Amino acid sequence: MASLANMDIDEFDSDDEDFAQAVLGSQPVVHRRYAKAGEDSLLSMIENQFVDRVESKQAYKNIDFLDGTVGSAYMRAKTKNMILGYFKLINHDPAICPSGQIIFRYIATTVKRMKPGSRDKPAPSFRTVLQVWRATNIYLRFQYPDWKENYTSSDMAKIKTYLEEQVTQGNLIKGYWQERNWLGFSVVVRMLTMYIRSTVESGCQNWDIVILHCLGVALTVACSCRPGDVAKSSDAPKGMSCLTWDCVNLQVIADELGEVRNIRAKLILKFTKGHKGSLNDDKTVFFDSLEQGEHSCACTVKLLLVHALRNGFCYGNTISDVLKDALASRGKRIRWKYPDQPVLCSVGADQRLQLGTPAPVSQIKRGVRRMAGVAGILEKVNARDLRRGTARDLAHLSKTFKGVSDNNVAAGLGHTRASLGRGVTDRYAGPVQEDLLTARTKDSFQDRMAPELKKVTYDDILPTVRAQRISTYRINKRLEEDGIDPVDATRQLRQDTADIIRRESIHNGPLKKRLPQPSTNVPNKKSKTGMKPVEVLKDPPTAPPSGHLDTIPTGRQPLRELSRSEMNASQSSTDSSAIDPALFMPSNAPALGMDTTQGPAAAIFEDHTATKPPSEIDLLGARLFEDQQMVDQPQANHYRTVPQPGWNAHVDDHVDGLDQESAATDSDEESEEVDAQQLTALEDILWGSSASERSDGNDAVDLQAQEDFNQQFLALAISDQSPEEGDDDDSDDVSHESPPGPDHQPWLMTGLAWIAHFAAINEFVTSKPLHKMASDEVAKYFPVGNSRNAPTRLKRFCRLGCGSFYWLLSDLDVHQAFCTGPDTEDESDEKLRCDEPGCEMKFTKRGSLVAHKSRIHDFKPMKCQSGCNPEAEDSPVYNTWQEYVRHQKAVHWTLAEPRKCPLSDVCGSETRFTLIGNLNQHLKRVHFLNRAQIDELVERPERRKPLASKGIQCPQANCESTASFDAPGKLRDHLFKKHGIPKDDALRRAEELLGAMIRRPSQVVLKPCPHDACLESFSGTTKLRDHLQKKHSLSRDEAIRQAEELLGAVIRRPPRAVLKPCPHDACLESFSGPAKLRDHLQKKHSLSRDEAIRQAEELLGPVGAKTGRRGPGS
Repeated sequence: MASLANMDIDEFDSDDEDFAQAVLGSQPVVHRRYAKAGEDSLLSMIENQFVDRVESKQAYKNIDFLDGTVGSAYMRAKTKNMILGYFKLINHDPAICPSGQIIFRYIATTVKRMKPGSRDKPAPSFRTVLQVWRATNIYLRFQYPDWKENYTSSDMAKIKTYLEEQVTQGNLIKGYWQERNWLGFSVVVRMLTMYIRSTVESGCQNWDIVILHCLGVALTVACSCRPGDVAKSSDAPKGMSCLTWDCVNLQVIADELGEVRNIRAKLILKFTKGHKGSLNDDKTVFFDSLEQGEHSCACTVKLLLVHALRNGFCYGNTISDVLKDALASRGKRIRWKYPDQPVLCSVGADQRLQLGTPAPVSQIKRGVRRMAGVAGILEKVNARDLRRGTARDLAHLSKTFKGVSDNNVAAGLGHTRASLGRGVTDRYAGPVQEDLLTARTKDSFQDRMAPELKKVTYDDILPTVRAQRISTYRINKRLEEDGIDPVDATRQLRQDTADIIRRESIHNGPLKKRLPQPSTNVPNKKSKTGMKPVEVLKDPPTAPPSGHLDTIPTGRQPLRELSRSEMNASQSSTDSSAIDPALFMPSNAPALGMDTTQGPAAAIFEDHTATKPPSEIDLLGARLFEDQQMVDQPQANHYRTVPQPGWNAHVDDHVDGLDQESAATDSDEESEEVDAQQLTALEDILWGSSASERSDGNDAVDLQAQEDFNQQFLALAISDQSPEEGDDDDSDDVSHESPPGPDHQPWLMTGLAWIAHFAAINEFVTSKPLHKMASDEVAKYFPVGNSRNAPTRLKRFCRLGCGSFYWLLSDLDVHQAFCTGPDTEDESDEKLRCDEPGCEMKFTKRGSLVAHKSRIHDFKPMKCQSGCNPEAEDSPVYNTWQEYVRHQKAVHWTLAEPRKCPLSDVCGSETRFTLIGNLNQHLKRVHFLNRAQIDELVERPERRKPLASKGIQCPQANCESTASFDAPGKLRDHLFKKHGIPKDDALRRAEELLGAMIRRPSQVVLKPCPHDACLESFSGTTKLRDHLQKKHSLSRDEAIRQAEELLGAVIRRPPRAVLKPCPHDACLESFSGPAKLRDHLQKKHSLSRDEAIRQAEELLGPVGAKTGRRGPGS
């Protein structure tokens, strides 16, 4: 360099210098420092150049117009297919970029042919067309490099002007078609509480599904998220792309003495919208368990624990076991057995939870709609309204919450406003740790934009959890009113129509009221209508009283204060171990630090928790870390057992129906004469009027009244199956028990009591006799195990207070239509017992006892009085009530010609009845008509007055009785009781004098199962047949053959269905029932309904008459 400085400038030429190894001082030139940057990648490309050249060209040529999430990819594929299809219609080459005119014509055609998304929407939305247009532009830019030269801004302006004209003409709708609603926390609490209350009162098919629906809604509200953030959305990646148990962190907060004070939740949402494929870009939410009882049904922590306990996701089968395990673990966190399983699982077709399958978003949406209908929300709401309500609650909080990034935080970090807007500052600050859920519960914000709610009291009967079934007749009628042919209606259209009818029926009509309970202080004086004076119940308190920890007794508890599942459970002892009493405190008491020196609060847990073994329930007062023995606390067993079907301790108190259980005791006819006053009382119960008002002044009032009673009872029961006609009949459809009172409201429990109650409840609405089924067989149909109680059937109590309960809602409705309330004159702790020798029947009403005696013990052998000539010599005498009923049904209760229901325009029934009894039952069960109303619509058969039977007086010379005896049983009892003659001698003399024999009960002969290894014995062929099928896996035909061969009795087989071909020659289908053929002719051959019915009845007879099937609405 020095030589260059001394060189003459004229002699210097820079081109002569060598710059290859030029250095600046001792360091190389800067641009030579990174000479080898990217050398590794370049070497890899050189090594794989032959493969990469082929694959890169293939990738470029095969690139398709599909990217984004599943939903975005579907919309792009739909756009591409529509555009290419339109090009084909107009004969345009897809390889050439379309002109602006072609794109204009495509958009115009799309607007004209687009259909609205909902049935009641008159036109498509302007926003939807804009989305189609935008997707079209994206496809043109993707597919054609020269699209801007053919598709100019002038063409775009013309398309925009055209769309605005379509809005003006009414062919497009601007704005939002569906009204927005804001489901804030107060509304969500109402929805969840009413949903659980309706399930407790009306029952369900699976409590696991009810809890799952509530948990889905509660998670969406507590996390302030979308349903797709906790459930699996349609555009989520494959696999477990939803909230799993390892992302749920429940920490037990205990004081220094080990008493539980609170449970805090931390949830990590990994699959939120826009971040489903991103790593470590999660949303974290914090919230605590809710304290007040009216918020229990909306407490996400409680619902999470109930769901986990019922399905075995946590360590322990009781909440106390789970808390013990949590307090003993590191960090005092609740541990999960299956952390990779989804929190919200799907529901299978068999109404069982699919624990390993994530729940779809539609499951939460359905839950929101169901809860809104039960809660009486008049507007049509959806899951998005939950997010709107959350935003509105947060916007109106009285206090601002901490942890939100703002300009101050950005300035402190040196971030620009652009970085703050892009969320860079938020990622530095982390998630908000404030408990926003609790803040929303404590804020007194009254939302004026909340949906309108119906006022509900305890006396109101809420709609059932299951959607109301809308008959085909009502759907068709509504479609015809809207000008739509029912035959052409699609399945979706029929479902939408049923939803509209369902909402209108709930919204427009008032809620049903509980029928008033009779007063126990008012004397029972019957009015002319047969109803007793009643006293309306007052509304119960909405939450447990403040002093309930001390006022609830620990000993015997009234049955009305227990849940239905507790009524069936056996009593067990409990211990006291460490759970904070604050979690069980009432809503108006502080959650922390409440004085509990007044005594342990074990009673509240004991009263509202389903029964468990002694080691499974830990109550209040002690500490979890004390090493002490379980102390049993025996209590009086205050649970009443449910009578088992087939048990003769009760008789069906359907005063309007034939008692089927009486067939088991048709072995004797001995009895005293029926008291005339008792018969009058029974008739008052049946018809609501006194016998004296109907008396014709005849001397034979007792015989006439008895025959009137027989005919009336027969008319109501004639269509019921006779006891000996069925096999294995579950005849115990009604029993008597004290129903739960207004004080029993488990949905308002607090703390761990709520968790324990709903983790154990396991009642079902089912027709299966659970008490007859083995445990392994029950598990096939109902969820069992973990924290659940043994499955039980839901009892539906009569709301008139008579004490009857039914398994089926239809039976309860029929009973209540004719029930007159409790008979307070006969109420006592001891049930009325039949005093006939050898009869052990017990009753709860005097009328039931009188009916039992008149049908079983006092029935007089008689000839037919309803059309037959009783004076004819060959006229048969019927010795039992059952024989008389069978004769009436077979001979005199058949209509001259099949006829439809006289009120078919109301019920829509197309059934043609051949028996008067079947028609009477339809009018009673479907239209709830009483006897007098039925007689106005249906002509009853002719009745004859019974002939007075001839009797003899007592043969004893010194007898002072002037009574006449016409039955050997009565004379035998007289001789035995009045004269002390031994019973066998009295029976022999009575039979000799009256020339009639008393029917003796036949001996039951048990025969063992034909399989050598089986030790069971049977007396009936049907039970042996079922045993051979279930236990020994025989086919039905083989089981019937062996049962008949062993017991010598023939099992009645249903007639085989006769298939007849469709009357249309080209059709190859065959049918056995006219109803199916009618539907086939309507749908497949496009016949009108009347013509289809005519052809079906010509081929297979009246609809419903020969097959025994019931028509719609019947």
